[in-house]
Amino acid sequence: MKNPALVGARMHPFIPHLAEKDAAPLSYQPSVIVHRIRVGNVVQHGLLLAVNVPGSARHSPFPHELTRTAKVDSLAAHLAASPSDENPVMLFGRGGHSLAAACREVASKATPLLSKSYRDEEEQSFFVDCPELIARFVAYAEELGDLVIADGHHRIEALRQLGRAEPDAGHEMRLLALVLPGIETVVRSYDRIVSVLPGVRIDACLAALERSFSLRSLPEVPDGAPLISALERDEIMVIIPSGSYALRLPAETREKLPLAFRLQRDVLAPQFGLLDPQTSDRIEFVPGGTAHASLRARLRASPNRVAFVLPPPTLEEILECVGRQSHYPPHSTYFPLKPSGAIQRRRLFTEDNSKKLRHMAETLATRMLRRLTLTQEAAPQFRGWYAANTKFSEPTVSVFRD
Repeated sequence: MKNPALVGARMHPFIPHLAEKDAAPLSYQPSVIVHRIRVGNVVQHGLLLAVNVPGSARHSPFPHELTRTAKVDSLAAHLAASPSDENPVMLFGRGGHSLAAACREVASKATPLLSKSYRDEEEQSFFVDCPELIARFVAYAEELGDLVIADGHHRIEALRQLGRAEPDAGHEMRLLALVLPGIETVVRSYDRIVSVLPGVRIDACLAALERSFSLRSLPEVPDGAPLISALERDEIMVIIPSGSYALRLPAETREKLPLAFRLQRDVLAPQFGLLDPQTSDRIEFVPGGTAHASLRARLRASPNRVAFVLPPPTLEEILECVGRQSHYPPHSTYFPLKPSGAIQRRRLFTEDNSKKLRHMAETLATRMLRRLTLTQEAAPQFRGWYAANTKFSEPTVSVFRD
């Protein structure tokens, strides 16, 4: 990071609970959890603990993607009423060799507290409640320095919004987080499948791309091989039902903007008329790593569509973007090795501040109403439903993920 004045996040052990309603604590001793997940041959280790969330995005953990206001408002209303962190956010920092080594050692020697597997996936959680070991793990996590949000941008911004809007309401400014060493973090891009405008032919779109940019034909990608293996640096793969191409955008003359931003600015908006990808029904975001045959099958099923496959950014590129106080567009990065949410953390939630929290939830519900554009007759019914279904004494069953 370029700004040394930015403050690092503080981390804490927590009382772990299972996700089931009314579940007793797994331990009454504050603990941290070593998390290990394997998908195929890819393994990721991290540390599950509670992390402070300062009220400003100018303090760690830092966002690297833009958020959508409507989703932040929805999650803020949910957090105002929920006594549990239902899904951990994911944070990463540069390096992290000590934390990674400690997590691997525990995972190789200890018996998992929780373990589940499905096909070629396996997730394990290892319980650490020894105060000396907890102190060592927290110290290793603090060595990561400034943290960057991998998954959970909207939840973190929603909590910051609650803290700013009601500073005296007693909101607990912490979230359950999976903290990842940079050397363990797996990141991919979201691919885009875009429908062409009505009356426009796919071959006309391809010809327009060829006139404006460098476009070369690609050989068939063998089954099982990564799609991006056929690309050179800063190239985007374009897939149509009849073949695949490598698209190279003009070089940036000043600071290097993320490839996802340049694709939207230089191709999707001017060439495909896709001005707002977050609200348009002409674009589908597909997690990176989807097989070539699967993408081609989707395109053949609906032939008036084009797929754009982006190479994943490196963690160093993300860190550089954050250091410039710049952001990727929404749905740019995808962190596939996510925890399941089997372990939760109860939030500090007292009857003393329940009235203020309920008022905050109702205020946010009113803001949501404006965006939903409900009729004047439906609005009171919505407020009544919201008040009746906002609980303060038990966990909610809704699950919100970024």
